[in-house]
Amino acid sequence: MDGIFETKKINMETLPEYLSHARGSFSYDIKQVAKITNISEKFIEALEQGHYHKLPADVYVRGFLKKLAELYMVDYEALIRQYKKEREIHDNINKRRNVYKEYAPHKFIITPKTIAFALMAFFIIFILGYLFYQIHSINRPPLIDVAQPKDGQIIQSSSVVVQGKTDPGVNLSINGQSVAVDTAGNFKQLISLSPGRQELDFSAQSNFGKTNKKQMFVIAEVPQQNATLSSANAASSAASISLTISVHPRPTWLIVQVDNQPSDNVNIAAGESKTYTAQKQVLISTGDAGSTYVQMNGKDLGKLGRDGEVLQNVPFTLDSLNQAH
Repeated sequence: MDGIFETKKINMETLPEYLSHARGSFSYDIKQVAKITNISEKFIEALEQGHYHKLPADVYVRGFLKKLAELYMVDYEALIRQYKKEREIHDNINKRRNVYKEYAPHKFIITPKTIAFALMAFFIIFILGYLFYQIHSINRPPLIDVAQPKDGQIIQSSSVVVQGKTDPGVNLSINGQSVAVDTAGNFKQLISLSPGRQELDFSAQSNFGKTNKKQMFVIAEVPQQNATLSSANAASSAASISLTISVHPRPTWLIVQVDNQPSDNVNIAAGESKTYTAQKQVLISTGDAGSTYVQMNGKDLGKLGRDGEVLQNVPFTLDSLNQAH
């Protein structure tokens, strides 16, 4: 006589489908099965959903399947075989996925949309950078960087060449005297000195009204032979300075002031020259220092500066001649 309980044959497509169907045939819910078999609800759900990666080691899974086989009255060995088969497939699929994730190249596909986005981002960054630079330039006082002379330097002459750098377009003055600034911000100016300590006051004003001031000093020590020559020349009633200005290889304009007389404003063609005589000094302004050459009392002093450089009120006295010696 057959026993009261009969083990049913298993006809399944997948283990999760069968376990879920078997539980339903007994009208059990997962909570009831967990209470009867003492298997955690999360493991019953993992078996019925095929989430084998959420299950513990196989030794525990075997115990789960044995208890379920007894509850559902099915062949335990059939459940184990199906589990092994599906678990192997599941593990192989996961391995391939992990390998692909680890070694799959991260491709960056260039499309018209990405190009447009990159250009827009570059344009925005450029505009923001430009605005920041402009705001910084507006709020920053202009630069005053004096290359020579050095602060406190002793000058063995009655004049000194002051040169340095500031910002382009700045209005610069030294001791109240306007100084020309070239397009790169460079300046160069000959300043007359009195014996002893001489203050040099710099003032620079930008187009935005920002002002910067700087003060330094030099000490003028006129050599005794120069002082003697100056006294002798001052005592002479005849003209003490003969200045010849030659222009080449380019034409330029000149503004020449002899002593305290009215200025002579002239345009001189390349190859021409003019001579001026004075008792004390001659002030020269030129539109092209590189084309303006000076001879003083027969002594060649060379050109006044660089090509295209504008100079204003460059003084020439007998001390200038002695300094050239």
